[in-house]
Amino acid sequence: MTGYVNDGRAGWTELRVHGVSGTPPDRMLQHAQVAVVAGDENAAFHRRRWESRDAAADTDGERAEAYFWGGLTAGAGQRALWLLLTPFMLVNVAFFALPPLSGAVRRIVEALLRLFALSITVTFVLVPVQVAMDLVGWQCARAGRDCALRFLTWDWLDTPGRRLAVTALVPLAVVALLWWLGRSTWSRLETTEVPGAVPVEAFRTPLENRRLWNGRAPVRRLRDVHVGAALAVTGVFLTAPLTSAPARAVLTALLVLLGAAAVLVCLPSIGSRPVPPPGSAPPPDADGRYRLLPAAAGLAVAAAVLVAAAADRDAARPDRSLPMIAEAAQGLVAGQLLVLFAVAVLLYGRAPGAAWRGLGAAALMLASLGFVAASAAGAGIRVADMLGDPTAGATGAHAVVVPAGYFSAGAATSVLAAVALLLAAAGAWRVHRAAGRVDAELPRHYADADLAADPAGRRRRLIARTWARAAVGDQLQLLLGWFLAITALVVTGGFALFLRDPRWLLRHAPGLVDAGTVLAGGFVVLLLWAGRRAYQNPNFRRTVGMLWDVGTFWPRAVHPLAPPCYAERAVPDLLTRISYLGDARDGGLVLLSCHSQGSVLGAAVIAQLTYPVSGAVGLLTYGSPLHRLYGRFFPAYFSPAALDRTGSLLLGPGGDHRPRAEWPWRNLYRRSDPIGGAVLGPDPDVDRALVDPAFTRVAGDTVDPVVRGHSNYWADPAFAASAALVKALRVRFPSSARDTAGPPDSAEAGS
Repeated sequence: MTGYVNDGRAGWTELRVHGVSGTPPDRMLQHAQVAVVAGDENAAFHRRRWESRDAAADTDGERAEAYFWGGLTAGAGQRALWLLLTPFMLVNVAFFALPPLSGAVRRIVEALLRLFALSITVTFVLVPVQVAMDLVGWQCARAGRDCALRFLTWDWLDTPGRRLAVTALVPLAVVALLWWLGRSTWSRLETTEVPGAVPVEAFRTPLENRRLWNGRAPVRRLRDVHVGAALAVTGVFLTAPLTSAPARAVLTALLVLLGAAAVLVCLPSIGSRPVPPPGSAPPPDADGRYRLLPAAAGLAVAAAVLVAAAADRDAARPDRSLPMIAEAAQGLVAGQLLVLFAVAVLLYGRAPGAAWRGLGAAALMLASLGFVAASAAGAGIRVADMLGDPTAGATGAHAVVVPAGYFSAGAATSVLAAVALLLAAAGAWRVHRAAGRVDAELPRHYADADLAADPAGRRRRLIARTWARAAVGDQLQLLLGWFLAITALVVTGGFALFLRDPRWLLRHAPGLVDAGTVLAGGFVVLLLWAGRRAYQNPNFRRTVGMLWDVGTFWPRAVHPLAPPCYAERAVPDLLTRISYLGDARDGGLVLLSCHSQGSVLGAAVIAQLTYPVSGAVGLLTYGSPLHRLYGRFFPAYFSPAALDRTGSLLLGPGGDHRPRAEWPWRNLYRRSDPIGGAVLGPDPDVDRALVDPAFTRVAGDTVDPVVRGHSNYWADPAFAASAALVKALRVRFPSSARDTAGPPDSAEAGS
């Protein structure tokens, strides 16, 4: 394509980074024609293409560039399948929600999190095991029962072992899919080279450590262990019903492999992330021994298939349901609750200023467990209902036995759904009350507007409701806290009732159980629909995408099969590009202009830049969730002290002793923005509130000014003024060590 694209780096380059909506580069640059200057189809840097150099607004001393990373999180409809792995994402995010810890407490909590993550994988795989192998392969075609699945009555499937071997293909296919998803995204994201640098001082926040984004080796180690355990689980239920000596031997080997997986994830070395050495590629992973586990599990499963296929009809136990399946589900939940309780005890009160007094990690673990348990119960009972009459006991020719705990999970889902509705109503009532308080404040914010032009108060009420609804996120923390506390009581109380009488709920509250299983099954379908719609519809994605982008911002630290982390690619991309654009030899300067989730990427990059490069960077953020969301729920990474450190790093060593007014960082926010907010308090030196929407109708227009909310910050005149101010501050207050290597990482730091 013909035309002119500026390729300079001298002077100022405004590097724009989009947020959750995945704003296309042409919209970011406000120019119809753009060209890729670095990157690929997943993430790339773009500049404006002009008809000619004479017509270009990009000059030798100033230009605009956009970094589009939307391909790392959006794309084809198949990516909606990632939402089924939400339990994996939740437990992985729990690792980063931990309050600042050190010493033995940190090692213990991290080991418990990795063990809990492994148990979630096992629970996830138990769902297809229970549905395909137990309900279909074992119970549907048992002697004396008319099975609707006719293929199970074929002559060559005349033994329980052969039927189990065939239906085991379903969970094995699920494991293979998990492996493929983890492997393909690992090769696309975690293998991105993290630039190395020599630090001149120890880092003060975890974000300054470049090993945070160096997940190549630990993610592969963890993936090997999780895949090995998932394979072993399938093999266990292939051999558990068989009574022959070979089957007992294979079962023993598989149980040993499961135990080995549990031990391996507790070792600190499995999650260790190496510091990227300066000037070289990351060293190859020398821990090939971890790959022995999935290889051994694969061989053991192959042996289990052969043993099961060769077993005669009399070599299987006569149990009505698949042996060990109910005991495994019950034991897993008991172990998960114990681990969860231990983590909560160790964390309580360690971060009083954070959400839920530092129990955010425990809350996410509980959410992960609740998600996978409800999904398992919904799938198991719904499939059993299609095949016959679901029951916890073996009565009747058409009875299909499911673990009694599934009925308890279904009842808990009904109770929690009712609680959620009540809390939602309470939230709506609080928003309505808040709108009245906001209405009284409006004259102070619209001092220059003609409020008398709205005698009926219609415009005032609309703005008050808009601002009150935008502040609902601030109330959500309280409501979610209540919901999680009630969830903890329901889960522990329900489990205690289950241990006392497993069938009590089925006898006394069957309607509660039925409603819960329908809700759980419908939730999975709704999740798939929401995921597909979110990745097809930018407006819908903006509504629900923030929480998803929060989850996938973090590296896969404890769960290697969680949805992929886009920052593993985006942060190295930005580090490399800013280092290139800010080269002192060409006099390069960079205005890092970040919207929404892009501001989180920007803060992470600023923390990891060397001092020579950060001395060439100014930061402009807008619609930023840095304090409003990240500061509350990730206190070790985005606490007020960590955000303060981000600004001081722009001034070089000793920058934390200089006033904030000198920082080349300004943040814009609106009361109408449901996502963004002030980052430092608000601090008048850094944060600037923009009034939105405009109150008075523009002369000659027939409609009132629109509410911009989280979008179109660039359209406000304050945007250009703030960008100019940041540039001026960068030049007026240069870094104290423009030629000194900075602290992007530290060899003494943990992961």
